[in-house]
Amino acid sequence: MKCAIYTRVCTDQNCEHQIHELQQYANRQGWAIVETFQDVMSGAQVNRPDLNRLMRDAFRQITDAYGLPDLFRSSAGQLTITSIFPDIDCRW
Repeated sequence: MKCAIYTRVCTDQNCEHQIHELQQYANRQGWAIVETFQDVMSGAQVNRPDLNRLMRDAFRQITDAYGLPDLFRSSAGQLTITSIFPDIDCRW
């Protein structure tokens, strides 16, 4: 199964820990990571370049699964990702 992962940290942090955790999870599931999306900016900002790319790819069903460290980390208020769950046919 093809998988993409998404990480987001504030401007003074590093995504490497999140990437490592998601790589381990994907490996345990037997998924091949084909894309990594990464934003370094405040979670309060809804317009994030790589989150926007991930959502475009999800709607186009580019990969079979998407890995995120947790919904809070990905979206302040958890609205952005959870609001599109019903419209995307993939695993999160």
